[in-house]
Amino acid sequence: MALPQGSGDPCAGLDDALTYLHFPGPHHRLLRTTNLLERLFRELKRRTRVVGVFPNQESALDLATAVLLRASEGWALRRYMDMTPLKALYTQSAT
Repeated sequence: MALPQGSGDPCAGLDDALTYLHFPGPHHRLLRTTNLLERLFRELKRRTRVVGVFPNQESALDLATAVLLRASEGWALRRYMDMTPLKALYTQSAT
């Protein structure tokens, strides 16, 4: 069985995969992982399992919207990453 998609250059996407290295060191762990999104999706999945069966698509969308709004409020109130090193990096590159 031939796999034409897999026959490409393995180094083709290396620059995109390592983009997080252009940011300050303390941000690397936060940018290279998808832990925050995975946690959000687990919470959404947990909430939808509690409900079980939705009467219609709009009610499922309402629940998903409420979960996402609550998460974004939490992110707004909590500092996820310190932006001071990033601002210093951009002011250095601008001058």
